[in-house]
Amino acid sequence: MKENKFLNKKVEASKPGDADKSQEGLDVKIEMATEKDWQEVKDLRLESILGESAQFLAPPPDMLKAELEKRDQEWQSELTPREDMFTVLARIGNEAVGIGRAIKEKDEKDAWRIRWMYVKPKFRNKGIQKKVIDARIKEIKKRGGKKAIAIISNPISIQNAKSSGFKLSILEKIKGKKHGFYRLEKDLTEPEK
Repeated sequence: MKENKFLNKKVEASKPGDADKSQEGLDVKIEMATEKDWQEVKDLRLESILGESAQFLAPPPDMLKAELEKRDQEWQSELTPREDMFTVLARIGNEAVGIGRAIKEKDEKDAWRIRWMYVKPKFRNKGIQKKVIDARIKEIKKRGGKKAIAIISNPISIQNAKSSGFKLSILEKIKGKKHGFYRLEKDLTEPEK
């Protein structure tokens, strides 16, 4: 296995209200990630599953191993335009500060799974995660999606999903995780309020 710069990285925990107030009012741009963004996508994803947020964001052990062993070419090919998956990046200036992915569900017609809800700790509590969620919803609708599903354990992410119109569905126990995940759903056929 390759050495990973996030395995030994210590990150200070952030709590609501801890964000540097000088960051308020930042110009956040949400964009579709492309093949040229693969390194930033890889770095953000690995930071999310190995850093301070790992307790909420790390996938089950078998999936974690696959993510850690993924070659650079695989990271790049995942960003090639596809009908069944896309990734968005949140940027402040030239810095990628947040990430989100959506994948078309195979078992539910016209449903998409919202994945990878992550914002760098120093940029949290600025509404960036909600912007990333909303950008994915907009793109899913453009692609004909009728339902969005999110499986979340982080209480702040749950609140952000609810503020974007998701409703709590059920509590799930995910194999390999020590805590429960909540399944939230959003009907994309309902008019926005």
